[in-house]
Amino acid sequence: MTGQTRQLPRHDRAKLAAACLLVPVLVGNPWSAVSSAPELLPKPAGRIGQLLPPGAGGNLLRSTAFFNNAAASPHLLVLATWAVLGLAAVCLGAMRHRSTGATATELTPPSAVS
Repeated sequence: MTGQTRQLPRHDRAKLAAACLLVPVLVGNPWSAVSSAPELLPKPAGRIGQLLPPGAGGNLLRSTAFFNNAAASPHLLVLATWAVLGLAAVCLGAMRHRSTGATATELTPPSAVS
């Protein structure tokens, strides 16, 4: 390699962004067990749902509201981990953007440039 990074085509980036947005919604919400207990879901679904933001957020809210912050730490840890991963992804994208030397006008759609 010559040190240059390969950039995904626009339609592939859109598919990746849609998958990153839809997976937590389509998987995380049903498996979050916010309206019931995680123990009432099938074994892997209940545990996986607690590792996604909707499940961790719902159980953090439940722990805070009804149980005086009892067992809130694991849910805070899950949410903090997702926040750090998201921040790392944003920083990585910014570093990649800087390394390619792209300017704002190159990234703007042609219809928006006057």
